[in-house]
Amino acid sequence: MTVPEDQRHNSCRVNRRRIETMEVVDSPLNLAHQQSRKAERLVAAGKYEEAISCHGKAADLLTEAMKSTECEQARLSMELQRDSHVKEQRLIQERWKREIRREATKARPGLVPGPLTKTQSSGQPPVHGSARLSAEGVGEREYDTLLYQFQTRQTGACQPLTSPCPGSKTIKDDKTRLEEQQTTIEDLRRLVDHLMNENQRLSANNEQLRLENARLQSEAADFVERSELWVLPHAGGAMGTGSGQEGKNTGKNKEIAIPQLPPLEMPAQEDLCLDDLPPLELLDDIKNELQELLDMDKL
Repeated sequence: MTVPEDQRHNSCRVNRRRIETMEVVDSPLNLAHQQSRKAERLVAAGKYEEAISCHGKAADLLTEAMKSTECEQARLSMELQRDSHVKEQRLIQERWKREIRREATKARPGLVPGPLTKTQSSGQPPVHGSARLSAEGVGEREYDTLLYQFQTRQTGACQPLTSPCPGSKTIKDDKTRLEEQQTTIEDLRRLVDHLMNENQRLSANNEQLRLENARLQSEAADFVERSELWVLPHAGGAMGTGSGQEGKNTGKNKEIAIPQLPPLEMPAQEDLCLDDLPPLELLDDIKNELQELLDMDKL
């Protein structure tokens, strides 16, 4: 039985797609994302140790994926994702420790807590009794008794029981919050005072510029009014004689009378001699027309 050629090509194409899909699914980057989603589900279910393990596997897979790429931007993105998984491991570990302390507190209801210490007032849950904490291979001894806290407080060597995890948020007590709020209020008050002073200074500067503008405009008008211009005398005013008598200064305007001058002397017509005038050169056409007119007058 022979397989048709078309079916054989289709079968090869399907197999090739399956192989490519399997390669994508089995890639380190995809597996790292799967481990990240699995860790989120485990944290929601309260399985902290398994979630820490998933984040560790995801960080290792991202490190492996960084070696197989040559794109600098992709390598930088994978490096940031790996650092994020490392921080998530530490945060889940701190959360796991708090859950263990809370369970230990609930398991010892007979112990009545004493006065609150600075550590308790800072928002951390109260701790009672000393126990050796070990959970699924992770063993760590922590001093959680009030007696230990009182002793360290009296000796002046009171230090945090566990070192803060890098990247975790420090819990602040009420006194620290009040001090921060007071500092913020003082900074805002100083800023408001500075803005008010700046506003007053700018308002005074604006008023000074407005007055300066008005002064310059009035000076320009006075300059035009006070300028010594030659003006015509009024109708009923006294006219100056040939000696150049000046008019009186009335108000702001200073009027200067224009002296009367004799009329221009024109030479009499009989004094003119046509022979003294230069000969007039006319065009030939004009000469012919004039000659025709003279001939017609003679007739």
